[in-house]
Amino acid sequence: MFHNECATNFLEAHLLLLSNFAQGQYMTSRVVNLAVQFVGHAVQIPAMHKLVKGQVNDILLHVIFPLLCFNDEDATLWAEDPQEYVRKGYDIIEDLYSPRTAAVNFLTELCAKKKIGKQYLQMFITFLAANQTGILSKHASMPGDGPLARQTDGAMLAIGSLSEILKRSIFKGDLENMLKMYIVPEFQSQFGFLRAKACWVSQQFADLKFTDGKGDGPTFRMLFECIVRALQDPELPVRVDAVVALRTFVDEASTLDFLKEILPHLLDELFKLMDEVDNEDLVFTLETIVENLGEEIAPYALGLCTSLSNAFWKCIQSEDEGEDEIGAMAAVGCLRAIATILESVNALPHLYPAMEEILFPIMSKLISTEGQDVLEEVLDIVSYFTYFTPEISPRMWELWPQMIVAMNDWAMDYFENMLIPMDNYVSRGTERFLTCKDPDYVGSVAALVHKAFFEYEADESEIVPAPKLLCAVIQNCKGGIDDYLEQYLLLSLRKLQGAESVTMKDLLVEVVASALFYNPALTLQLLQKHDALHQFFDLWFHNIFATNKKGTNSRHFRREYDKHVCVLGLASLYTLPSSALPAELQAGEPRLISGILKLLLDLKGLREKRIQEEAESSEEEESDDEAEDNEDLEEEDDEEDEYLAKLAKKAHGFSWVDGDDDEDEDLFYVDDDEFSTPLDKVDPFVFFSDVLGACKTQEPSRFQALASHLEPQTLQLLDGALQHAEVRRQEIAKEVKK
Repeated sequence: MFHNECATNFLEAHLLLLSNFAQGQYMTSRVVNLAVQFVGHAVQIPAMHKLVKGQVNDILLHVIFPLLCFNDEDATLWAEDPQEYVRKGYDIIEDLYSPRTAAVNFLTELCAKKKIGKQYLQMFITFLAANQTGILSKHASMPGDGPLARQTDGAMLAIGSLSEILKRSIFKGDLENMLKMYIVPEFQSQFGFLRAKACWVSQQFADLKFTDGKGDGPTFRMLFECIVRALQDPELPVRVDAVVALRTFVDEASTLDFLKEILPHLLDELFKLMDEVDNEDLVFTLETIVENLGEEIAPYALGLCTSLSNAFWKCIQSEDEGEDEIGAMAAVGCLRAIATILESVNALPHLYPAMEEILFPIMSKLISTEGQDVLEEVLDIVSYFTYFTPEISPRMWELWPQMIVAMNDWAMDYFENMLIPMDNYVSRGTERFLTCKDPDYVGSVAALVHKAFFEYEADESEIVPAPKLLCAVIQNCKGGIDDYLEQYLLLSLRKLQGAESVTMKDLLVEVVASALFYNPALTLQLLQKHDALHQFFDLWFHNIFATNKKGTNSRHFRREYDKHVCVLGLASLYTLPSSALPAELQAGEPRLISGILKLLLDLKGLREKRIQEEAESSEEEESDDEAEDNEDLEEEDDEEDEYLAKLAKKAHGFSWVDGDDDEDEDLFYVDDDEFSTPLDKVDPFVFFSDVLGACKTQEPSRFQALASHLEPQTLQLLDGALQHAEVRRQEIAKEVKK
């Protein structure tokens, strides 16, 4: 109804507004913005486009293009308040109301339109860049002409905004020459706004496939060096645009050798600029430089952390003064850059204590309600200082109680992030973790897990870190938590009774498995004390043999880690004499052996599959260069459809766990790649072979009785597992020699 009865009248009214504006009639920026937006949406509709088709060229040339050009308001702001000029240029809120942004969107959406876009693109690019008659060509012959320079600014903005379309158009072969002829000279322009625009346009084409390839060759190097020189431009907006553009060039460059040579000077210029202006993009550039230069940044790490720390406090201050969005975004950028620096120097642990001195106040302040918006970034930093330092300092230990308080009060949603530094405290500071009673670190773990299990209302997927934390403590503190083991087990057994998801059930069982490896006699005693032995082992063995509906894959303990822990827990029972085993376990030893063998067989299959996939993956490394885009825009949609189809195919074939996904709705992703435990050093095949061999030597009658109750197929599997244990023993010996 709107299209049939109202749209035409509205369109005519908006076209009249734009016509009056083109003739010089005053209109507020907001009116122009909305009028351009309306007409831009209208031309996307075929029926509406037919009505306005004859006027589109005039709109482009007399409305859109003038809006793109540098104007009197820009000139005044540039001269009187360059910092505000920079702020407005990077403020996404300003973009919502800006006529210039509306004009850019009109142009790019129109030229990207299938079928009709090509004709408008050709017309407009001819207007901008045709030899002798184009705006850029005229300016090249009269570089000192002020009005023409402003039009050139608009032409450069248009070309940069259309960069992605131009790279796939009939003009793509001319882009490198266009950059050399019209953009490079503007780095020397007498007009600061053109020098700034040259930086911005260069950034848009930094990923272009130049004659000598992407990120390489004379043209790319020329543009890169121009950007670096622009960092010393006398005009603030030029320097800011140069720093922002630098990020893209650093990412795209095939080599950064020349940048390494000027790194001290480059960082000095960057820090000076960060002191002058609050802009998160400057921090992002610094982060990119650190990421790409890696250990080259090590000599400057302390200075970088100092500067970023100062910038962070400045951002926090601006946020407190009401500049919420700018301050918050820049603060996050500072923290991310700091984490990147810490990552880049992780092979140089002697640098960490001095950096800790600088950064500890930030960590301490933000592990509180004041850091709710940046807690993930702060915990990343804490993780580095608790993992890579030669030892965890007393000062860093002060953060543990703060983390516990935060978790109890408001930060339980961040348990997964908290788990990483907590695991570091437990694994790298085990002695202090066990011996300190004020605060009581071991006891605080139990209290935290209790709250997560029974007081925190959340989906089970959100409290996965709780049983993982219990496992971390038990596995790292062998012989040191006897007084707390009962509390840990009771928490797990109680939660297991009401657990719903496969993942949560498996992790809780693995807490008990870890306890059996820790101290099998004490663990069995505690299970008997609370009448949980029979029920728990029945559940455990049921889950070991449970399969999905198709019977093709295990339902529980799907990962290598799961099977590894379960084998070590069950096999630990053979470290006890038969007289120390409860009667029900003595009677169930054949079942115990069958369960261990099932886990080992599955574990061997998973390892072989992983090794094969890793080998295939390395053989099939794909080139970073994508296939050439089609010659014209009409084929663009087909390319996108093909790309999306490939993604869909990959997504369909991808699963968080191996095997079929029927009845796996309650499985959720659990990634332990970032953790290491003492159990990693214990090969389950070798451990099982050793404890069974010791049992055979010390209690031959027990072993003979066990063998006599095993079926021939099980005996065959047992023999195969023991043979594979010898293979693993030899492989481990070779790895140790390496």
